[in-house]
Amino acid sequence: MPARESKFVDRLFNDRWTKLVAVVLALAVWYAIQDVIRNEKEVAGVPIEIPVEDGWAILDRSVTEATVTFRGTKDAIRNLDREEVRLVRDIRGRPESGSMLLTLHPRNVETSQDVRAVKIDPDRIEISLDQEAARSIPVKAVIQGDLPDGFEAGKIVCRPAMVKLFGPRQRLDEMEAVHTEPIEMTGLTRPVKLRRRIDPPGDSWIARVDPDRVVVEVEVIERSANREFAGVPIATMLGVGSQQGLELSETNTTVVLEGRSEVLEAISRQSIQAYVDCRALRPVSTTAVPVRVHPPVGVIVKSVEPAEVFVTLFGFGEDS
Repeated sequence: MPARESKFVDRLFNDRWTKLVAVVLALAVWYAIQDVIRNEKEVAGVPIEIPVEDGWAILDRSVTEATVTFRGTKDAIRNLDREEVRLVRDIRGRPESGSMLLTLHPRNVETSQDVRAVKIDPDRIEISLDQEAARSIPVKAVIQGDLPDGFEAGKIVCRPAMVKLFGPRQRLDEMEAVHTEPIEMTGLTRPVKLRRRIDPPGDSWIARVDPDRVVVEVEVIERSANREFAGVPIATMLGVGSQQGLELSETNTTVVLEGRSEVLEAISRQSIQAYVDCRALRPVSTTAVPVRVHPPVGVIVKSVEPAEVFVTLFGFGEDS
């Protein structure tokens, strides 16, 4: 074979392998890129925002949230959070009508991460519009959870007590109150003052609230219990050194104490002091004298029965 033809064959053979290597490398790069950018993640519960023309409001809508599928690099997908995602279907500038069917496109999705929305489920939403109105409406606080034993919720006050609600006229006419996000009562033993957001008044329609947060004051009261102690002896109080004798119409009384349950449970009948003060009585006489009780620490006297007894004083001893 002539030298010239031999060089041509060698070049052709070498170019073929070069091309083959290039194709293999290109495929490897393509698959590597796909492996990087084809990572997907579904973000559920993305609120569907639908801006409308001034003076109009959404009366009804078929769904309020959607699931958006994103595609991107592993790091971007891993760092993607629902709070960074917005799904906005703007219908401003469109003629208003009673109802309309809207298509949700991936281009309606906004996010700060370097990812791309590729799918929305559901991808359609049906809405109806009504003229927007405004109405002042009361605020009611929502509480949940149980207070510790011995405590109960007292007065609950929202400040301000009224907020202004903007929304479709038909819905506002049906509203009686708006509610705060729940206030957790579990473990509370003292009054609290909390700032709470107003929850959306409806699931299928959109409203604006002004202000959208209120201060809630919750009174927590220590609940009292009662315990009865029967047969408490009635002592007598005479002047020091008195030689006078006396008789009581009743020698025992029944005492009802009020306080916290655990404090009442620790009290014994012997620790309760009931007495009548006879120091001002003169012989010979019978007088109704009130029964007084010194309660143990931490409780109060709810009732005493009998509340008074007849004391008969006799004798002529000298008081010192």
